[in-house]
Amino acid sequence: MLAKLLCRPRPPKLVTCPSSDSPGLIGMHQLGSRLLMWRSGFPRNALQGFGGKDCAMGNAHTVQPVVLQRFAQRYAHLSPMLRVIRHAAINRAWRDEGMIWHRTLAAIFPETGLRLLGTDLSEQKIATACKGEYPWYSLKGLPLDWCEQFFDSPATSTRGLRPRATARLQAARAFASQGAEALYRVKDKSDSELRADVEFLCQDVTEEMPEGPFDVILSRYAVCLYLQGEQRAHVLVQMVERLRPGGFLVIGGKDHLPNGFCEKNGLIEVDYRAEEIGLGDVRCIFQKSGGAALDSKAADRRGRAPCYSQYVRSLGSEPYWVAERRRLERQRLAVQMSQKSRDLLKRAVQEGRRHCDSPFTRESTAGRFEQSPVETSPSMPKEERELRLQSFLQRLEKDLAERGRKSLKAEIERLDCLLPGLPKLKGKRKKKRKKRRRKKAKPGTVPAAEALDQAEQAEHEREEDEDEDARDDDLTPDEDNFDSILFAAASGGMQFF
Repeated sequence: MLAKLLCRPRPPKLVTCPSSDSPGLIGMHQLGSRLLMWRSGFPRNALQGFGGKDCAMGNAHTVQPVVLQRFAQRYAHLSPMLRVIRHAAINRAWRDEGMIWHRTLAAIFPETGLRLLGTDLSEQKIATACKGEYPWYSLKGLPLDWCEQFFDSPATSTRGLRPRATARLQAARAFASQGAEALYRVKDKSDSELRADVEFLCQDVTEEMPEGPFDVILSRYAVCLYLQGEQRAHVLVQMVERLRPGGFLVIGGKDHLPNGFCEKNGLIEVDYRAEEIGLGDVRCIFQKSGGAALDSKAADRRGRAPCYSQYVRSLGSEPYWVAERRRLERQRLAVQMSQKSRDLLKRAVQEGRRHCDSPFTRESTAGRFEQSPVETSPSMPKEERELRLQSFLQRLEKDLAERGRKSLKAEIERLDCLLPGLPKLKGKRKKKRKKRRRKKAKPGTVPAAEALDQAEQAEHEREEDEDEDARDDDLTPDEDNFDSILFAAASGGMQFF
């Protein structure tokens, strides 16, 4: 009957009496009022995204504890008056905020409470959240201890029988291998605690929204990702208007607000780092201006810590998600190690070194050191070493010379392109000889007297050609004057001419 009543859409019971007698606190409630949260998102599995590997928005290990704690810090010093955080979840019929509060923050802030309003576009998701029954893949991000505390396992599950570490790991494997028909139900005792201040509504944020004001509004992917243009801007403005001064707007890790939206609507980005789970900077938490600032010099330890993890560490402990990760790692190592390995590790720790011989193999190890050393082969003769070294130097010199000729030719060709008047290495003498042959080749025969004159003229031309060839040889660059060529090209002159 209670589930049917909760499934029926009805307006939320909101308390709208603002505070006027608390200096420095804007928008605080009087006695009996509640700090409320509103969570938004398109229909998804009820508790999916709770785990530490999910993105920042909807991540119970990072975003939600710090947001809830910062509001609780401001309300903690108002005791004995009761203060309750009002949290809104748009289009997101979940209960993980209530679990976080009862599991971690309720003991830290006993004078503060939480009231959750969840809205969703899907009536089926609302009904599922009201029943408190979820498939295994919706709970896979929850720590195992949380599942034991808040949920009853299906009849086919072995998660309740875990007296040892090995049994716990086997139960976790069985938990992951279950079918979609295996449903986990919220325990009756936990259900009564979570239902006390949790309410679900079937709403579409583009058409209607619950009445404010709220202290925290969470909207993952529903608005920033799926809505576009003026419709998205209008919905976001309506959300900010329903925030109290100092309230928080939390969006998805991959969501982005429109350009200039924060400046126009008085939002300030909260600087928060999720170092414990490797997310780096979290850029999805925005605070509405006008709220009271945290006092770093407060007498209460709770008011000085900027986030939940630092507060826990100030007490000498560690956050629950870090403790859960380390516990699972220890269990994994314990299952992989044999009893003999555990004994050796324990003995190594006691003796202060990482390696420790077994007492059964100590005698054999000592015997290995008493054996005679292995004889090594004689060294290479001096003459052979010199021959090998000389051969190596010759090959090296030949290789360097070959590389030098190739680089010389490439550099001359490059310089010839830059300086057209630069003589070439090859081809000039060959072209002149072809030219002389073409001059000498004349058709027909000549008389004997003219043949003698032609012979003398040919001898004279041959001597002139030899002189020209000698001059060409003097002007032809080679490996010896290559430095002069580079210097001439660099200085702009032709000294080597």
